[in-house]
Amino acid sequence: MESRSMLDRSELGKNGHFIEGNAVIHYEGRRGSCVVSSIMEPTAKKIFKGIVFLEVAGVFGAYALFHKMNVSQDFRHTMNRRFPSVLEVYYKSNEWAGIYGIRENDAEAWTTKKD
Repeated sequence: MESRSMLDRSELGKNGHFIEGNAVIHYEGRRGSCVVSSIMEPTAKKIFKGIVFLEVAGVFGAYALFHKMNVSQDFRHTMNRRFPSVLEVYYKSNEWAGIYGIRENDAEAWTTKKD
């Protein structure tokens, strides 16, 4: 199969595009430099935007969960019953940040609440 190193300007359309296989070749400048973009580019952009949206939504969701656990001891108790591993991550992240005593205060409040 023969490789094409330079495009003949007569093969280009009015907008400087040449279609070959699954690629659109954009002719730019006087030197004949070419930029190849795939026909799948719009799909790739949509997928990339979707992934970025999911990442941002995940960050906001994690912050909302952290904030709710940070301000409500009752919510932490619910998280302890339903998702203890998530509550453990909350406690560890606070301990890594230098905030100690939340775990102990919660345990004390929950044991006195049961009695």
